[in-house]
Amino acid sequence: ENNKVYHYPKSKIPISDLSNGKGLFSYKNYLFIYGKNWILFFVGNNLKFMDINVYQIKPDIGCIFVYNDTIYIGDSLGYLKTHINFVDIPASYQRVNMPKVNFINVYNGNLLFGTTNGIYDKNGNNLIGGFSAIYFETFRDTLFISSRNVNSSEIYSNGVLKKFKDNNLIDEVNYKEPYFIMKVDTFLIISRFHNNNLSIYVDNLAWGIYTYPSFQNYKFGFPFNYISNIFVLKNNIFLW
Repeated sequence: ENNKVYHYPKSKIPISDLSNGKGLFSYKNYLFIYGKNWILFFVGNNLKFMDINVYQIKPDIGCIFVYNDTIYIGDSLGYLKTHINFVDIPASYQRVNMPKVNFINVYNGNLLFGTTNGIYDKNGNNLIGGFSAIYFETFRDTLFISSRNVNSSEIYSNGVLKKFKDNNLIDEVNYKEPYFIMKVDTFLIISRFHNNNLSIYVDNLAWGIYTYPSFQNYKFGFPFNYISNIFVLKNNIFLW
């Protein structure tokens, strides 16, 4: 912050086990850092711990999403929600039970939850079932879903990109083994984790950008290995 890096000694961190870190994100003046079964958050320079031990167990966190000042914590028991101003009051949580939540996003103004058994709405109703939804993104009125087989033991095993529009679910045969999906302006970017390449979807046409180890085909100044995440900052696209 302001060209300064803050180091927090372990004695000042309100939790002893910081293993299995998963991610972090910001919302307004909050910075959230979370792992398998813990959440830390900053308000200004104050570091606090969010207790999600609602059922006397600590669920396995899949993701965190904030929408209209409400925090949605997707985990192995479904999801928890609480208002952004009450993140430090466990009693304020409301829980909705559903299969383990991997990802949360908005489609047509409605919150959708990608679970190990398809897509659910915020009330716990199964809208599309039969597969594990890893990521999904809205592009040109269509919901693109990176899916895996429900019985798969590993998240990165063979999967298919599915398209959901007008209550119809369609397998997108041009994309095998998709992983991360992200919309950037008029482009839909789809990374394929095992095949080491990236696809760009524009106006219902797809271009493959082949990367390492296909050196003769890659179109960047350097080769990529597995692409597992994408981020946009100041008109630049960063591939992780």
